[in-house]
Amino acid sequence: GTTCTVAAQAACAVPNLWGTNPACTPSPCFVPQTGACCSEATGACTSVLLTACGGISTWQVGVLCTPTPCPTGLSGACCASNGTCAITLAPQCPGTFTTGATTCTGVICAQPTGACCASSGSCSITARAACLSPNTFRGLDTTCLPNVCPISTGACCRGVTCAIVANAGACTGANTRFVPSQGQCNGASSTTPCCRADFNKANGINVQDIYDFLGAWLAQDPTADYVNNGAGLPTQPSINAFINAWFAAGCS
Repeated sequence: GTTCTVAAQAACAVPNLWGTNPACTPSPCFVPQTGACCSEATGACTSVLLTACGGISTWQVGVLCTPTPCPTGLSGACCASNGTCAITLAPQCPGTFTTGATTCTGVICAQPTGACCASSGSCSITARAACLSPNTFRGLDTTCLPNVCPISTGACCRGVTCAIVANAGACTGANTRFVPSQGQCNGASSTTPCCRADFNKANGINVQDIYDFLGAWLAQDPTADYVNNGAGLPTQPSINAFINAWFAAGCS
């Protein structure tokens, strides 16, 4: 302690200390020193007794706070480029550092982004976690300029017509089938790549195809224009051509 009284040795019991000095003036008792208390959470420095330097702090006896002796390599939350969080020292953080954090709870790290390719071939920049199947994430920091998404051209078979389109997303609707990896449409063949006799593109060639074709022909739907491949309105020759293809009934 710091108080001093004159007493017999037998009366100065532990934890008190007794000395042979007969007087208390000047006091022979130890006077505890103040020191620099460095907070490892904030880096702040305060001049206090060792007993007052609590928590996650370090104490340096007899050292002043001006200039500050506290280390600059304080721990905190480190957000890495892949969006993960870890508690590190500032010099060891390769990403964004938040001083004073002792856990990653509540720390929101920016999520990495990149090019996300849709099945249609379109490209958008999203977080990796937001690019869900059937979309494809092309990698961190990838961009859409130039477009990194593959374009899968193919034949779009609509009714008795055929057209080359960029991808499956451009071939939708009733009586439709997409044939991938095709660079050209039907020539003299009525079966490849589009089976023209299978008008509704469902369940192979059957009587329902005739009914569906005639319904489209009467509605003057271009998908029933066999002769001009949908370039105009269907006419009588288209009926004849479709019936001939239907009876041939040969589609690969």
